[in-house]
Amino acid sequence: FDFDSDCPRKSDVFKIKNKQETENLFRKLLNCYKMSESKAFYECMAVLYQIYGVLLTAENKYIGKSAKQSILAIKEYIDKNFSDINISVARLAEKAQMSDVYLRKLFKSVYGTSPIEYITLKRLENAKQLMKYPFLSLENCAIESGFSSVQYFCRVFKKKMGISPAKFRKELLH
Repeated sequence: FDFDSDCPRKSDVFKIKNKQETENLFRKLLNCYKMSESKAFYECMAVLYQIYGVLLTAENKYIGKSAKQSILAIKEYIDKNFSDINISVARLAEKAQMSDVYLRKLFKSVYGTSPIEYITLKRLENAKQLMKYPFLSLENCAIESGFSSVQYFCRVFKKKMGISPAKFRKELLH
């Protein structure tokens, strides 16, 4: 944004979806800041929250090398331990030595999905592989893949795959 500066400032770190709207928010913030009314502080805070929301939804093209390495380590940990029923974002964040929120943001930025969604997809892929074996019950497939119950597994499977696990298995085996 240029504002009143002679040297324009450009940044490729964040890709803002609507640059004009975002620039208008900064202008609004500047105008609110210049106001001498008693409500100016609250209006500034409201606009700051709007700007914060824009930044949260912006595509962050810059992630430090150590953060990338941490997120890669977390992905590899998930790949090896997705069937652990106790895996959680809190545990992953603790392992990566970062906050839950920061882990979610970085993971989504790098892999395009949340850590929980990634875990769920890994579990579903594993369950689909296990369902090839007719001697394993759906409950065994669910539990071996890290789902807490067969009911939860069936609900998630149907939601993600558009078909019940039983019907999927029937089509798979025939």
